[in-house]
Amino acid sequence: MHHAIFRVLYSIFDKSFIRDSYSCRINKGTHRAINRLNDFARKVGRNNTRTCFVLKCDVKKYFDSIDQEILIDLLKNRIKDNDAVLLLTNIIKSFPKGLPLGNITIQLFANIYLGELDKFIKHKIKAKYYARYCDDFVILDENYTKLKILITAVNDFLNRNLKLHLHPNKMSIKKYHQGIDFLGYVSFPYFRILRTKTKNRIIQKVRNKEIKLRDCIITKKCFNQTIQSYLGVLKHCDSYKIRKETFSKFLGMIIFLYGKDLYRAREKLNEIIDGYKKVHKSGLNLIWINAKEKDFRDFLNNFKIVSMFAEKKLVVLKNVFLNKKFEEDLLEEVKNFKNSKDIVVVFSAGGGPASGGENIDQRNKLFKELKKEAKSQEFDLLSGVQLRNWIRKEAEKNNAKFDEPAEGALLSAIGNDLWQTANEIKKLADYKRGKIIKKEDVEAMIKPRIETDIFKTIDAIASKNKSQALAFLKKHLEAGDNPLQLLSMFAYQFRNLLVIKELIEKQNQYPAIVKKSGLHPFVVKKTFYLCNQFSFDELKKIYRKIFQIDLDIKTGKADPELALELFITGI
Repeated sequence: MHHAIFRVLYSIFDKSFIRDSYSCRINKGTHRAINRLNDFARKVGRNNTRTCFVLKCDVKKYFDSIDQEILIDLLKNRIKDNDAVLLLTNIIKSFPKGLPLGNITIQLFANIYLGELDKFIKHKIKAKYYARYCDDFVILDENYTKLKILITAVNDFLNRNLKLHLHPNKMSIKKYHQGIDFLGYVSFPYFRILRTKTKNRIIQKVRNKEIKLRDCIITKKCFNQTIQSYLGVLKHCDSYKIRKETFSKFLGMIIFLYGKDLYRAREKLNEIIDGYKKVHKSGLNLIWINAKEKDFRDFLNNFKIVSMFAEKKLVVLKNVFLNKKFEEDLLEEVKNFKNSKDIVVVFSAGGGPASGGENIDQRNKLFKELKKEAKSQEFDLLSGVQLRNWIRKEAEKNNAKFDEPAEGALLSAIGNDLWQTANEIKKLADYKRGKIIKKEDVEAMIKPRIETDIFKTIDAIASKNKSQALAFLKKHLEAGDNPLQLLSMFAYQFRNLLVIKELIEKQNQYPAIVKKSGLHPFVVKKTFYLCNQFSFDELKKIYRKIFQIDLDIKTGKADPELALELFITGI
């Protein structure tokens, strides 16, 4: 019955309410009221360049103090049907005094009652910046004295017309930048925080619910509903600390780590695992799943088992894109994992099975879903400035420092193989013991690597000396070097040649080429002279050919060693 009455009365009275009345109205509410306060403050304070004063008031014992006769008269002013008036009168008079807190009709009655105050403040006093939610209201102005005078005028109106009083202990005039406590939040010019009382109450209630869950007094579903409700409150303010300290252990998360750089992706995964172990020291609920070898249903059943001591699980899923059935089943469950309290890391980094990783088609449905639903991070292979910066940071972690020629020598000797680079930096740091690492140290400590000979091979190709180029290739293969690794190094060197050749063709001088290429000066110097041996179109054809060979090898269409030999003879 109350809902039926509300629907009829709302359509009659809502049009009589001012815009900035926010209680019990469609498309209004507490959060819009707080946003409106912030909008008003920016206008009064001229984008926070002038002082803005805020008068905040509260009606004393509002619902208990509502005069029933006055309320009935206000209803009669708009409702002319005697039977309807009699019904509403019976509802109001069924309470001995005032109105009780509770049903939806009472909330509308309360709004109608203070609608008279809204009209007085907006139309009589003509306060431009005024907003009210139930019995809490604010008035903003740049003049402190004006607001002080308004207190008396508002209190007189309430006494005389509505038999209400302002709460003497809940009236204040403050500068906006001091923080305005309104509707559970404290608003400042550039941020908003939760009221301390509200925050403490939320923390205590979550603790109590957690105990009830542990004692099986409430269900997990009921507990999760409570958590989601409080998170809804927190999302409207700056709440990082309370979310981290109180809620993080209850929140599920999907993390998607992917890309060709297996080293940095693995570092990130280790960082996540270390962070998990700091909180959950037992490590009993750290689970590794190789999707290539595991059935999805077995994994899912294991995942749904309640964790020991109600700990959050950390599940690391590897090789998901190498098992089509597992991939399809996971796609259906992605959102459910997000709604659990556990963490699922989908780890799909590396340049394909040959390098210990997975090839991912970015048009794949699961890939798109993970990008949408998960916290995703791509790890692409480093080059140029990014690679140099990584070397410097890695050296700093090992209390080492390279001079520029040494950095160039390291880059030239190893390229973007971060696994080897990290190991060589540690060796050099131990060798130099805090002293600056020089070029001769790099040359003495690091065994000449494949890239150096690859450059010689490219030089032979440029000189049209295919027999010498094939001899260099044979030397690599006899030494046990991986054909795919060799091909990736050809790709790296020819990419550098393409970048520099394009800049040369655009009439850039050498210093500009060094700057614009993003490559180390040492690498530019080695590559620059070779560019004259190739046309730009030749380099593009070679680069495309490398990618086609890479695809043919990985899809089993070509024998790796034979494909490399044909590549050299075909240039």
